[in-house]
Amino acid sequence: MGSQTNPPGPSSKTLLSLIPGSFQNPAEFLLDLKREYGDITCLRLGIKNVYLIGSAEYAEDILETRQEEFSNWVAWFIKSADILQGEGLLATESEGHTARRSLVEPAFVRENIRKYGAVITSYGVRQRELWSDGQPSDMEKDMGRLTLGIALKILFDLDMDTDGKEIGDIMDKLLFHYSAVFPPVLLAQPLLRHIPHNNVRGLIKEKNEISKIIYGIIGERRTDSTDRGDLLSSMIAARSENEELSEMTDTQIMDECISMLLAGHDPVAKALTWTWYLLSQNPEAEQRIHDELDTVLGGGIPGLPDMDRLPYTESVFREAMRLYPPVWMIIRQSLGEFELGGYSTPKGSLFLVSPYILQRDPRYYPAPLSFKPERWKGRDESSGLSYFPFGGGRRICTGESMSWIQGVLLIAVIAQRWSFGLDPGHVVEPKPQITLGTKHGVTMVPRKRVL
Repeated sequence: MGSQTNPPGPSSKTLLSLIPGSFQNPAEFLLDLKREYGDITCLRLGIKNVYLIGSAEYAEDILETRQEEFSNWVAWFIKSADILQGEGLLATESEGHTARRSLVEPAFVRENIRKYGAVITSYGVRQRELWSDGQPSDMEKDMGRLTLGIALKILFDLDMDTDGKEIGDIMDKLLFHYSAVFPPVLLAQPLLRHIPHNNVRGLIKEKNEISKIIYGIIGERRTDSTDRGDLLSSMIAARSENEELSEMTDTQIMDECISMLLAGHDPVAKALTWTWYLLSQNPEAEQRIHDELDTVLGGGIPGLPDMDRLPYTESVFREAMRLYPPVWMIIRQSLGEFELGGYSTPKGSLFLVSPYILQRDPRYYPAPLSFKPERWKGRDESSGLSYFPFGGGRRICTGESMSWIQGVLLIAVIAQRWSFGLDPGHVVEPKPQITLGTKHGVTMVPRKRVL
């Protein structure tokens, strides 16, 4: 058995003095704690022990090797708070999660995703026609609207500018309220519904509105069984060998749709935003990606078959998510006493596993703060879980392959025609909430490329 002595960490008094400053950038706050205390840091919050994980080997233990010994704490919170995805994959656990995933996952296999490649590139072409040479634009907003439009088309076969506009507008508001509420969510737990806060009321209001719309769409699809070729059609038609869940109810489909709209567009939008920012700060990398696109595509619109021929473009996206992983924090709760690194941690302890921390560790990435897409060529990934922008284990993001395809194709189709420079005087600051966004947006100046 391991020692009963807690791992090193700040005293409760010291931690309380540090917490107010941590809200400025909680990701950097945790990174500083890891640098000071090592691979396991014990944070005492009231009667609860919270352990910050700073080792790829320990992360692999928790998220993959011994994942059955943990529950997804965020899933428990969402379920008990009953505000957002109460029946979606994000809020189901253990056997329920496995059964639900067996119904949802077939819609995301690569063969089914191939038909969406044309949707992604067509929306990318549409977006690149909206910019004006030399006219500043907020790239974070642009990428958010772009990926939300793609999500609506792939999920519901709706165009955001016409029949999907109402859902798009509500999703914008829903994501705003959700992000604003998320930090106190970690403290409020199931009492969140009763907090008299404008963002809480807005969150509940928007969730109810979008639920009514989605229920209406599901009802129409149940009546008209025509396969529209979208993810909703796949979920309605899905059947499972699990006796307890042979097919999905309307409520489960509705909650899954909200989960997909949130998780399927916002993380990719944030990753793309950081990609454009990093390219603007690294002109050599930007030139290399332009050279690759010009050589491989010759001016043609990229498609899914081109992805394997764009290794540097893919590495740029991968490296951007290493430095700025959109999902920057994963929380697990131990189901029993758990031994790790010679320490015995009590049942019910919370474990914080952060891609932001581990993907900036010099043990796994030399010069970790440098943007080096070339580091991925021939890289050995045998050093534990040192790269996991989409999570790990059975709870890895169901739409991971879709996110990679969307990211690489959108970078390719946009970078073909545009180069982006950061607007002079604009300061980019990370803002870790649900996803890793920015405090003030990313105002960039588009410059049309001369081909």
